[in-house]
Amino acid sequence: MHRKLVKLDPNNGRRFSEVDPIALQREASALKRYIEESIHTNDDPYEIRRHVLPLCEGVLDETLQLPLKVTDIPLEYPDREGLLPNEFSHLWSNFLVRATGSMLEPPDIKIINGDEYADMDFEDPGDWPDIVKQREREYSENLRKAVAADQARNEPKPPRSVPAGQPCPQAGYWFTPASRQPPRRFFNAGDIFPKIDSDYGSTFWQWSPNQKD
Repeated sequence: MHRKLVKLDPNNGRRFSEVDPIALQREASALKRYIEESIHTNDDPYEIRRHVLPLCEGVLDETLQLPLKVTDIPLEYPDREGLLPNEFSHLWSNFLVRATGSMLEPPDIKIINGDEYADMDFEDPGDWPDIVKQREREYSENLRKAVAADQARNEPKPPRSVPAGQPCPQAGYWFTPASRQPPRRFFNAGDIFPKIDSDYGSTFWQWSPNQKD
């Protein structure tokens, strides 16, 4: 993002004589996508597609003369009367602010050689969509980690080790460091764990991480 001094156009309601091309292309892309997906040719009483799509396409292919004159804006009556779809009106308003060089906040006007100027913010290449995409990637990665951590918390914990002579708490494969052969054995729930005579010491049976047959 950077700021520069831009001349105001007295013939266009004292709006900026330049537009922010990156911000405007973002708004044009969103507006065009909405029209193509939601405004159908057989249900378009105010001819939004005919009036607005060429403006969006002109911005995107950089053939439209900018800024737009406020006197040339279509759909003034249905927009003023609230007759247009709400989502379209929102996108259309954002587009017009950028396309006409309208000010986003009250300006600090400077007079230079008799002409009015004000500071205007411009997005830099990479502000959009690169930063937006990077934030989306970061959000997706954080969400993936959060889901994985939640799943890990909810996964059943393996049974604790059980001394010989006690019943098996869960059917499956168990092993004991006191036994060399076989490395693991299958026990049903309730089976009594046997004692293994060895130099290892007391016999404790542990849940095997390998539960495959």
